[in-house]
Amino acid sequence: MNVRYLGVHLLATGVSLCRMIDPATAQAIPHIEKCTLTEKWSVQDGRFGVSNVCGEPVAVQFMDLSDKKAITAEIKPGERYNLKLSKKPDNWMFTTCPVGYVSNIAFRAAESKKLQPGDYACVKK
Repeated sequence: MNVRYLGVHLLATGVSLCRMIDPATAQAIPHIEKCTLTEKWSVQDGRFGVSNVCGEPVAVQFMDLSDKKAITAEIKPGERYNLKLSKKPDNWMFTTCPVGYVSNIAFRAAESKKLQPGDYACVKK
């Protein structure tokens, strides 16, 4: 069966090629931590947070490793996102991907050793 015929056959039968792709093996793109560099995380007006210094919106995942609760936020270019924390946590991690993408490594405390040095890529949600 040639590829052209296969595509027509799949469309005719209602099978979506997108649904056949496993997210774990999806095309990965580089993270964009440069938009939320670690030194950009700070306390302003009594709230710990970060600014997006890039010209594109970003999706940030954050976790204070003492309570292990993940927080996800989309931050527009030039905007600051404040967490409900009054100071910088002692042990924390974050990822930064384009909006619509997440880390290719599960965002959980057990994976912090892989995520903290930025050793991840971004894949579509």
